[in-house]
Amino acid sequence: MVAAPIPVQDTGWRFAVVAVAVGWSAVVCVDQVALAPVALLGWLVVNGFLVDRFGELSWHGSSDLYRMMLLVMAGALGLAAGEARHQISQLRTRWRAEAEWHALVAHINEEEKRDA
Repeated sequence: MVAAPIPVQDTGWRFAVVAVAVGWSAVVCVDQVALAPVALLGWLVVNGFLVDRFGELSWHGSSDLYRMMLLVMAGALGLAAGEARHQISQLRTRWRAEAEWHALVAHINEEEKRDA
């Protein structure tokens, strides 16, 4: 729907919209199994509606292979970005927990010194 208003001459920009959608879905779900049908549907939409228009699927040789590989690469980059985001989030959570633990230990030690 987002790629449809882009002029037909700008096929690269129309394809980029679908590639970004595939990559973004990979970032969000971080699941290879879920990404496979999304990339396949993205390629079918590109082939049937953005390249051929009118929903007709046909093979265009190496250009279709390039489009397919670009969608796979967008998905792979999205998976890497999603995994990095997940790892950073876990690392932040661990740092916060350690900081709270050290603050609690310091507070307990301070109270023990005061009571002694």
